[in-house]
Amino acid sequence: MCGNGRCCEHPGLLLHGVNRSKCGTRPHFPGVRGSGHRRHLTSGWARHDNGRALRCSSACHVAERAGRAGCERIRAARLHRSGHDLGGFTGPLESRGHEAPLAQRKRGRGKTRCGWDRVVTEINAEGVRLAFGRTIALAGLDVTLSSGEVIGIAGPNGAGKSTFTRVLAGEARADAGIFSLDGQPWTPQSDMKTVAVVHQEPQVWPNLTVVKNLLVGQEGKRRGKEGQGDRVGDVLESLGLVDVATTQLDLCSFATRQRVEIGRAMLRQARCYIFDEPNSALTDEESEALFAFMQSLAAEGHIAILISHRLGDLVDQCGVVHVIRDGIVAKSLRGSSLTEANIASELVKGSEPSAAVTSDSRSEVVTQNSLRIRQWSSESDEFRSIDLDLIQGQVTAVVGVEGSGGREFVASVAGYHPARGDIAWDVGQLLNVVKSTAFLPADRKGILFGNMSVGDNIVSRLGSPRLSRKSGVLRLRESQTIAEQSIAAFGVKTEGPKQLLTALSGGNQQKVAIASALTYGPSVLAIEEPTRGVDVGSKRDIYATLQQAARSGMVVLLFCTEIPEVYEAAHRVLVMDRGAVVKDLKVSDFDEVTALAQSVALAEHTA
Repeated sequence: MCGNGRCCEHPGLLLHGVNRSKCGTRPHFPGVRGSGHRRHLTSGWARHDNGRALRCSSACHVAERAGRAGCERIRAARLHRSGHDLGGFTGPLESRGHEAPLAQRKRGRGKTRCGWDRVVTEINAEGVRLAFGRTIALAGLDVTLSSGEVIGIAGPNGAGKSTFTRVLAGEARADAGIFSLDGQPWTPQSDMKTVAVVHQEPQVWPNLTVVKNLLVGQEGKRRGKEGQGDRVGDVLESLGLVDVATTQLDLCSFATRQRVEIGRAMLRQARCYIFDEPNSALTDEESEALFAFMQSLAAEGHIAILISHRLGDLVDQCGVVHVIRDGIVAKSLRGSSLTEANIASELVKGSEPSAAVTSDSRSEVVTQNSLRIRQWSSESDEFRSIDLDLIQGQVTAVVGVEGSGGREFVASVAGYHPARGDIAWDVGQLLNVVKSTAFLPADRKGILFGNMSVGDNIVSRLGSPRLSRKSGVLRLRESQTIAEQSIAAFGVKTEGPKQLLTALSGGNQQKVAIASALTYGPSVLAIEEPTRGVDVGSKRDIYATLQQAARSGMVVLLFCTEIPEVYEAAHRVLVMDRGAVVKDLKVSDFDEVTALAQSVALAEHTA
């Protein structure tokens, strides 16, 4: 309350189409309707001279012309009463005395610290199947997800983790399967508010403020509008967003954007939260705060699921880890069996390379020439001060989870990510990134032309001297010959150079991408995830191609997310974590892919 007994609402919170609140009332949020009478500002918003929005309470009124110190005292008092200290998070709303909806109270769910029974949530899935054409994404998956502990989900790329997440969130419909929620039949598509996904890249609107992002999707709802304004304020405080409530989101940190996405799920009263690689771009302190919040969600009766490639995080944070492989839950680990070594072993089961492929991958033609990289740092700080030599004749694989800096490092060597430092051949000649390097991103659509033929895609990187005369006339016969030779050399299954690229399978499109990169004879080949979205047969062909490129004297640098791929294709493994190379391994030192996987996991955890 102001000194004259009147309330000054925060103008930044009064959105378009909403009446300004009158003296002594709480300002309205979009879609929030009054409860039949004007609410007095006992827990509303006030504006200070410093322009900050401040939560008031009946126990601590706002003094006239209160400054920042008063704001912090009131905020600290509310945090003290909430009983949480989670690095900005203050815990789920139910733990702070917010009243649960009537429907939940009738089923025995509600407050946990104010007299009601603890919330218990359980989702059971049986025989979940989903196929995309001939590709089977889920092959009869069975799993039970319960509150009380953080649940981990691990699995190699393409195992079905993302597909199951989409099915559970109602974004995709399963071909078969039975779902139940708390023992009652349940269909995810008919109740999409129950499960919320916190994506690796937050799905938010950067041009809107924090509070407007929270309210997206809430404006048109009629049921439950009474008290929704209070709930918005509680969510802001619970997630530590009070001070940035009116800040445009593109001016906020990644962690803040992530909290906003969590807040939207809290507003719709989700009961299951799926965190997909949530800390790939967070600092250690931000990660600790996020994990503490996840633990509080689980303790208060919500289902909290962590999907991560960081095995250390899964072991430290989860009570059980379900390993998904080939569209099913292949193994569930808990208790003494929940170790990084066991998770790593389960991830690579069924992917053991054949003896022939392993023998080929061990052969190398190591020359005395190397590409020397010194004090190599990303301009956007993904990696820092890397010193190493890349040997001609070797396939070097960089491994690391998202956020480790490995992906950006591989791209930077080919000139596709801004970096500073020295990179030159050991004879003193600088690397010409334009003429001497070739780069293939993880998404091959970035370098291929879907509306062009296979032959045109293969020769698309060749310079004009080889394909055109001085007069500018194209050498069509030369172009056709090069395309036919590349199709034969790389084993591309196609009707001919003139066939449209989009008519090819994913594996053959990847072969075309590699062929186009190698056609003009680069000295350095850098590839992100060389067999992403490729069938098993094509993978073996691509591994052989990379080995042949190395034997010809080329520097081959890969970024890989799958250890079996590293074991089959590479001679050397660089483990990266938090922007630094933490381990340099030689593949020939490991007799089994499981041993290599365990060594990589240990290096990431102890970094």
